[in-house]
Amino acid sequence: MTAKPKPEVLAFGSDEALRLAEQALSEDVSIVRLQPAQKPSGGGSDLALADVRFGRSRVVRLLRALGESPDARALPVISCAAPHRAAFIDVRRLTRQYGERVATEVLRRVVVTRLAGP
Repeated sequence: MTAKPKPEVLAFGSDEALRLAEQALSEDVSIVRLQPAQKPSGGGSDLALADVRFGRSRVVRLLRALGESPDARALPVISCAAPHRAAFIDVRRLTRQYGERVATEVLRRVVVTRLAGP
C-alpha cells in the first residue's frame, strides 16, 4: 500500500518565517519555497503561504500571479495582506509572546484546517 502524498504548500517570505513553517508543518505538508522573482505555477500545489513580513506589494503581485495561472487560480492563500480567501497569523508576535512552540503549532493547525476544506 502506498502512502498518500503530503499536500504541497507554496511558501513565500523570509528565511526565518519559512524555517518556522517547515518546522511546524514538515510532518503534515511538503513545503516548496519560492524566491520573490519566481512565478508560482501552482500545478500540484494545495495552498499558498506568504510570510506576514512579505510586504503588501509583494502579496499583491503574488495574488495577481496566482490568479493568472490556471493551475493556481483556486489556491487558498494564508497571508496577512491577502483579501477574502486569506487567514492572518502574526507568527512573530506569537513567537515573542508565547514562544516558538506555540507559534509553530498555531501555524500548523491553521494550514491543516484550511487544507481540510470548508
